[in-house]
Amino acid sequence: MLLSWLLQSLVEAFRYIGLVRVTIIVYSVDAQQDSSLDPTVWGELTREVLLASGVSGNAECYLSFVSPQEIAKLNMEYMGKQGPTDVLSFPVSFEVEISAEIPRILGEIYICCDVARENSQEHQDDLHDGSLEDELALLVVHGVLHLSGMDHEIEEEAEVMEARERDLLNDFYYSKKLKH
Repeated sequence: MLLSWLLQSLVEAFRYIGLVRVTIIVYSVDAQQDSSLDPTVWGELTREVLLASGVSGNAECYLSFVSPQEIAKLNMEYMGKQGPTDVLSFPVSFEVEISAEIPRILGEIYICCDVARENSQEHQDDLHDGSLEDELALLVVHGVLHLSGMDHEIEEEAEVMEARERDLLNDFYYSKKLKH
């Protein structure tokens, strides 16, 4: 999926840490004003999960926070499903030999904060406190795992993916949250 239409974005922040670059794009003015959408926090979590998933070298992924209308449009166009959802991931499914200076595009993750806010209570447990921030962390990790090839179409895959989500959230999100 080409990102040329993304030029309408309101905020674009680049994070260069190590050799993995994460591009954060925030679309809606409402989302931009939401304190939960600190690009540094979500870019760092994305980068850490990518590295823990074995990504190395000059790589890039896109993390976009979009409106319910935008994610509903993507959901219909690419998944054939009506209505907004909380997260969609689009891994790049081909490998191309390119120069080491050109980043390898891993894919795109789209998150809808409005839907995440509605769903946040469903995932509440001993670590997830039901907050939007905890739900966004779960969705970032979930999206990155899809980019790294994991899926949850069948029950066995879902169990493996959920266990990996818990491990990554414990390692890179909840442990930092408990320190604050």
